[in-house]
Amino acid sequence: MSVNFPPRNCLRFTLLGCGSSPGVPRINGDWGSCDPPQNPKNRRRRASLLVERFDIDGKSTTVVIDTGPDFRAQMIDAGAHSLDAAVYTHPHADHIHGIDDLRTYVVENRRLMDVYANRLTRNRLFEAFGYCFETPAGSSYPPILSMHDIAPPETPPFSISGAGGAIRFEPFSQMHGDIESLGFRIGSVVYCTDVSAFPEQSLNYLGGADVLIID
Repeated sequence: MSVNFPPRNCLRFTLLGCGSSPGVPRINGDWGSCDPPQNPKNRRRRASLLVERFDIDGKSTTVVIDTGPDFRAQMIDAGAHSLDAAVYTHPHADHIHGIDDLRTYVVENRRLMDVYANRLTRNRLFEAFGYCFETPAGSSYPPILSMHDIAPPETPPFSISGAGGAIRFEPFSQMHGDIESLGFRIGSVVYCTDVSAFPEQSLNYLGGADVLIID
């Protein structure tokens, strides 16, 4: 009989999705250049990363990078029953449109959830999901999120704490077509989704990494 022990005193990274912005397959059944559905590895959800830190007793701190349209299903499949914070790379729909599902974790935690984003993403979130940050006129629903601005290189590394200890994020700028997005270094893992080029000052964050996740 095999016994699965909970992870202890470590970081764990789970790729929740690595698909294109419409997902694979697209809603009309188009698989693009991927193999047909006989290969289950090509059924891909929108890009997102789950980061967990476990202390020596197995308690955890959990952070998600991006909450796209598949967020709810991704977290259910990952067994992520708790969440301490959300971090955003950029404001495109395939990375932010699951934000309202953070509400369940807020109700469970009984406190506002911290979210981290650059100015471009913050402005888009306030425009499209302003009710998450402040109660609209005529509404009785309280806000659920607390925004923290990230502006590299001015913003230093920041830590998100929870029951499993602190997770340290090092943010850096990257280009995604004609907009600026954010990459993150967490320990020896670097996460760069939706990137077309790097400013020279960001290259230092890539060096010496054990794992580079880049799209």
